[in-house]
Amino acid sequence: MIEVDDPLKTLFRLSAPPTPCPISGHLSFSYQLGPGRNCSFPLSSLTQCKDKVDSLVLRFQACPDIQGSQSLTEQVECIGQWKEGSIRYFAARVNSSISSRPGEWENMFRCFVYREQYKGWLLAQSGEAKCNLHKATEGYRTMSLNQAASPRPAECKVPA
Repeated sequence: MIEVDDPLKTLFRLSAPPTPCPISGHLSFSYQLGPGRNCSFPLSSLTQCKDKVDSLVLRFQACPDIQGSQSLTEQVECIGQWKEGSIRYFAARVNSSISSRPGEWENMFRCFVYREQYKGWLLAQSGEAKCNLHKATEGYRTMSLNQAASPRPAECKVPA
């Protein structure tokens, strides 16, 4: 029997078909790697892939004064979205320019919580293949996204 306070288990289907991402367009963002570790300069970017509503490219910029920040690119392929109360989630396959290795399924899947705000979004990313997030402001990595000045479609290739 499942008790009320039992932790939830997250199951990802390896062959899940892509679905449209709830966030689209070209956005700039700052990100946080924990309390007091805000990387806001230079700004990073999120771009919807050219001709693909199910994929996003996140380009993280390294911040010289934030330990643990690094320049990296992640391709996010959305595979599902849902709402639980007032919390909105989406799940994705993530291909990173620095850590993706074939067969490491645990490193491939991530959950996101998102919330729309004035001219942008708040977004939290899980640090592992679990949907253990409850707010768009708390997670392994949190982002504050705003509309960028010039929209441009992105190629969906992660540098090797």
